[in-house]
This record gives sequence, C-alpha cells and structure tokens, in this order.
Amino acid sequence: EKSDHEAKAKEIIEKNIGHLRQEHLREVLKLIDDPYLHEEDGKIYKGPWFGSLLNTPNTKYIINEDNDKINKWFKILTDDHSSAEEKLDKLRKEPYKIKGVSEGFITLMLYLLNKTDYSIWFGTLHNGLNKLIIYPKLEKFNGRSTQYRVFNNLSKEFVKKYNFKHTELDFVLWAAGLTNLKREKKELLSELKEKEEKIKELSEQLDILEEKVAQKEAGYKELELKSIE
Repeated sequence: EKSDHEAKAKEIIEKNIGHLRQEHLREVLKLIDDPYLHEEDGKIYKGPWFGSLLNTPNTKYIINEDNDKINKWFKILTDDHSSAEEKLDKLRKEPYKIKGVSEGFITLMLYLLNKTDYSIWFGTLHNGLNKLIIYPKLEKFNGRSTQYRVFNNLSKEFVKKYNFKHTELDFVLWAAGLTNLKREKKELLSELKEKEEKIKELSEQLDILEEKVAQKEAGYKELELKSIE
C-alpha cells in the first residue's frame, strides 16, 4: 500500500511539472503520509507515516505558497544537470527557500521521484544508519549537503547488502534512530539525576560550613564583648 501511494504521488508530480498547484501538493502529502499502525513500548498506535516531518507547521507554508514559486522550486528539484548537494543548497536559500521546508522534505521529494538514487534524510534517520552500520561511521548530523552525499551512498549500500526494499529503508532507520534517541535520553536523565544528587550533597555541605562560620562569628563577637568589659 505504501508503494502504491508513493507511485500515485510521483505520477501527480510528474504529470503536472511546470503547472503544479496547491491542490496537487495536498493530494501528494495525503498519499505519502497516510496513517499506519505501529508498535511503540508495547502499545499499538495509528499515526502519519512521516510523523513530525510532514506535520501542519512544516507543510502549511509550502501548501500556501504561490504556484509560481512552487513550480520554480520543483524545477530546481527535477533539474537533471544538478547534483543532490546542489539542489539541497539552492532550495534552502533565497529565492527558492520556502519556510518550513528543509533537508527532510527535499530528500523526501527526491526519493519519491527516484527511489533507486535517493534516500530520505533527516536527523533521526541519519542517527539510525549510524547505529546500524559498523564502518565507516557517519559524523554527527549537521544538515550539510556534503553530508547527505555520504549518507545517501551508505544507505544505498545498506539496502543492497541486507536486501531491503527502498520503501522499507526509512522505517528501518527511523526505528533504529528512535531506539538510539531513547537510550541517549535515558543516559542523559541518569546523568542529570547524578548531578542533582551531587548538587544536593554540595548544598548540604555548604549549609554545614555556613553554620560553622556563623558559630565562629558568634564566638568572635562574644570574645570582643568580654575584652571590652
């Protein structure tokens, strides 16, 4: 079903290149972000396939953008003479930049139009691939176009090595990246708890010191009074 929806979305874009309208984009987004069932922490949920990547704050701007800019944007995206890195750089800068649209949406559109050559890329998927591959490791996600080239090559090798379908890769990487984020969150909370306990211990020691200082000051005052007498 996911493959069918993506094929229909691709057909809409290719059929209307040069005269895309807002209603075309709405239909494309509806097709590729269809709700699905998934398990998380032992519970079954139903939600959009791409989650926050295509939520309303991120997509309302391109849907409400004027048709002329939308078509110029897709003209850059589908330019066969430009590399993926060049497209990422151009589409995130004026005059083509659209608010709310970043590397995740750009690479999603590239993937939609050519699954063999392009992979979807954003922070969680980047971290997921980095967790699953042994060597070479990716550097920390920074969103730069040159980093996408490395990620894209490694992800295609990963698909080929483990015989995944291209439509499955984003889910596999997302699950691995999410697991990694949960582990990092747990470690961070544990570290925070240790620091809070240390702060509490230091605070108690400071109270004791302040009390001793106060006692000494009181003793000095008592001695002064006795000397005056």
